[in-house]
Amino acid sequence: MDAYRSQDTVIYRPIGDDAPEAVALCSYGDIMVSLVDVVPSVQIQRESVIGSRWMHQAARGNAGFQMSFSLTRAFDSYAAARAWGLDAAELLAMFPEGMVTWMTAYHSGIPQRTREYHATLDNVHPLPPTNDQRYGATAFWCVLEIQLFLTGDAS
Repeated sequence: MDAYRSQDTVIYRPIGDDAPEAVALCSYGDIMVSLVDVVPSVQIQRESVIGSRWMHQAARGNAGFQMSFSLTRAFDSYAAARAWGLDAAELLAMFPEGMVTWMTAYHSGIPQRTREYHATLDNVHPLPPTNDQRYGATAFWCVLEIQLFLTGDAS
């Protein structure tokens, strides 16, 4: 696996009465296994499908974006790395709907483009911790793979 420095910041704010505070899923300069990738997705559907993500899109022009990335975090122990991955996955799974603020196109440390979208979780998966030194000094690294579906007006 290669390692990259993040060129984006992605902040997730869960929706719900008992939702926790916003969490930065990745920040500019973080070590990433795969950089933030956003691919447009347009769906045309004539009839509603119960439980499909299209239901979220229906009021938003049937268009959205698939955002995916894999980030890493360093820890002193295997157990701490594993716990972080499981905790992050649990948070997203328990609150799969939220708002995403995506900041990109950094120049001199300042994002030149900021967008906010409604987000639904497609997938989150923590990989087993590793002590692969390609990510940095000797430490245990947890890799977290995240896929979100973004809809709504860019604001």
